Parts: sequence; structure tokens; C-alpha cells
Amino acid sequence: MIKEKDLDTRPAGQYAWAAARDANRYSDECRVLYTSAQRSQAETFRDLVELAYTNVRKEPTYRKTFVVIKVEKGQVRDRCFAREIDAICEERGYEKTHTPQGFNFRIRFR
Repeated sequence: MIKEKDLDTRPAGQYAWAAARDANRYSDECRVLYTSAQRSQAETFRDLVELAYTNVRKEPTYRKTFVVIKVEKGQVRDRCFAREIDAICEERGYEKTHTPQGFNFRIRFR
């Protein structure tokens, strides 16, 4: 069974622009912690997710211990392929998290 959890995140309100800019800066800082093979694996998985869902972010978000593929209020494009994505997540140990904005796939490399 795929690991899924709900995250209770709050909107940044009037500071949303600054919060988004800070999150992008932090992602760029953490990107160098991963090898090119790991970044390539995350990009490839993002491309697969984009085939199954709509509204997938253009690039992965990098954090210290994991990489996030974000789907913001996405709709299923291909049900069969979406089931395959869940099977890949279960096989590789990826985590699927649900937020009010949509859902994310977490890839842990460490």
C-alpha cells in the first residue's frame, strides 16, 4: 500500500509573494545537495506524473532530505497511468501527501 498522509498547511496571506520567493531560494540552495543522477531521477518522475495528472509544477522542489513533485489541484488525465504512478511510488518507497492546495510526491534519497 502506498504511504499517504495529510498535511495541514496554512496560507501566507499578504506575505504570499515573499514566502514563495523564499521557498524558491531555499529550493535552489538545496538543489546542490543532490547528485546529477538523483536530480535526473526526480525530473524523470515529474515527467511521468505530468502524463497522469494536470497542473504539475514545472520543476521539482528540493529540500534537505527529500525532493517534492507538486500537483496543484490536479485532475487525472489517464486513470490507468495514475494507478501505475501509485504502483511506482509503492515500489520505490515514495510518499504521497495531501494538502489543501493539491497533493505532492516526496522522493527521499537519504
